[in-house]
Amino acid sequence: MCVTDRSRCRICEADALESVLDLGLQPLANSFIKPDEVGRPEPRYPLELARCTSCGHVQLSVTVPPEIMFRNYLYVSGTSETIPAHFAEYAKDVAERFVPKGGLVVEIGSNDGTLLRAFDRG
Repeated sequence: MCVTDRSRCRICEADALESVLDLGLQPLANSFIKPDEVGRPEPRYPLELARCTSCGHVQLSVTVPPEIMFRNYLYVSGTSETIPAHFAEYAKDVAERFVPKGGLVVEIGSNDGTLLRAFDRG
């Protein structure tokens, strides 16, 4: 299996990772199989959250190479007609309720930036 096991924290580089949640071997999210692959075993990869006891950062303990992770990845939110419209309404509501004027919005796992662009149009 061509994955990278992390023994050091991605943030502070301490050798202090402890397992928080181990979900075992899982198929890649949003990686859809082709019709001729139905019924065949699907590749699975370790999915484990680890916390750095030095700085507190929570991270995946194993990295799947991008060329494997995104080989059959079809979800790109900006290509949908409905998602950008939904994100525009969502961003407006969140900004009005939770973001102070001139505040900063950080989106974790931003995909193609569609939600962040909705906040930028604000």
